[in-house]
Amino acid sequence: SYNFALGHLSAAYVSLTVLGEPVFSTLLAALFLSEPLKDPLRDPSQLLGGALILIALFMASREEARLRQFAAA
Repeated sequence: SYNFALGHLSAAYVSLTVLGEPVFSTLLAALFLSEPLKDPLRDPSQLLGGALILIALFMASREEARLRQFAAA
């Protein structure tokens, strides 16, 4: 949960990963509940926004791992 994560990771990283929740819930709703997604050729905003959030999460996780490795040394 959120509080457990705060005990093991930085607050900045945990708050950033919360931003990924809408992306993953949208994908799960499309897969399991057959919710329609916007047509990416007509309106790429949903796809672009999700991609930007996932890129930011990837970059933050790499930085968090680097900081944890630096702190352990």
